[in-house]
Amino acid sequence: MANLFEADLRGANLRGADLFGAFGKIISIGPIGSRRGITYAFWCEYDKNIHIKCGCFSGSFDAWVNKCAETHRDDAHGKNYAAVAELIKTVAKNNGWENEV
Repeated sequence: MANLFEADLRGANLRGADLFGAFGKIISIGPIGSRRGITYAFWCEYDKNIHIKCGCFSGSFDAWVNKCAETHRDDAHGKNYAAVAELIKTVAKNNGWENEV
């Protein structure tokens, strides 16, 4: 099984990729934000937490939420990222991700 923890997926074409080993614990949303890119949320078996890869940001869910609020405040991008954060929390809860955010 591959470990994608801190992997840089910028420019990666995942079309047709077999992500079965991720056990369905990956969310990708986009294009979104000022860079109009894809934001990835994934459950990390290594530390039992949800991590985010969004542009040059790679880190914990909470750190990402704080960074979005700091960077975008209450603009349209900030509101969209806040909505994505709520979606990620809902998916984590509904699908039994072990350490819900």
